[in-house]
Amino acid sequence: MKTIPTPFGTRVAIIVATLSLFATTIASAQQLTASDTGRCINAINKGMRKVTLAASKDLRSCVAKKAGGLLGPQTVLQCIAASPSVQNATIVALISADNSCDGVPPAFGPHSISLHGTRAVEITQAYVQDLFGTVPDSVLATNSIVM
Repeated sequence: MKTIPTPFGTRVAIIVATLSLFATTIASAQQLTASDTGRCINAINKGMRKVTLAASKDLRSCVAKKAGGLLGPQTVLQCIAASPSVQNATIVALISADNSCDGVPPAFGPHSISLHGTRAVEITQAYVQDLFGTVPDSVLATNSIVM
């Protein structure tokens, strides 16, 4: 029996071939994304730890500056955020996350790879507010002898 090729048969064959190639490409892309997601999240977490550590270390010096009257109009919370070591740790965290995440945030977690550094500072500031109240400067000693 002789079969006559039809345009419909050719179209189906092309569609099936294209879909199988597309499915293979998606499967390989998902494998790359899965390993990159882990690397990306680890970079974000490591950066947040370093920024939080820098902010926690500067908390003591900012409180001491407040007690010594060296902050002027700046608050303790502003002192923490403006600290050079906190700003440097934030920049390093952002660069590391950008390199590890290829400029794209992971599928879950933070919606932006540029917000986690400032979020770490906000968490430290919230910690200070949990300890001393909404306005920590009002309850901290303004006498360095107390320190």
